[in-house]
Amino acid sequence: MKYTDFKVIEHGFAGHMAEPDGGFDRAVIVIMGGEKSLIQGIKIAERFAEHGIAALSVSCIAAFAPIRRHAWGHQPNREKKS
Repeated sequence: MKYTDFKVIEHGFAGHMAEPDGGFDRAVIVIMGGEKSLIQGIKIAERFAEHGIAALSVSCIAAFAPIRRHAWGHQPNREKKS
């Protein structure tokens, strides 16, 4: 497998791409929705690429809202309860 990592600052989104070796014309890109994913994005991309699946549908709200907040360095305002 050939791997490419995407970063918010350089590419505008965070994710991983996996391309199978052997001259296949397919690749899988997994767009990450945050750093607290249960399964690593690269593992998801590998499994889809091994089975020849070339596309994934990702919720834009889930994928991009946490990334934008993290990229700009903003954290949600959390009031302390006394």
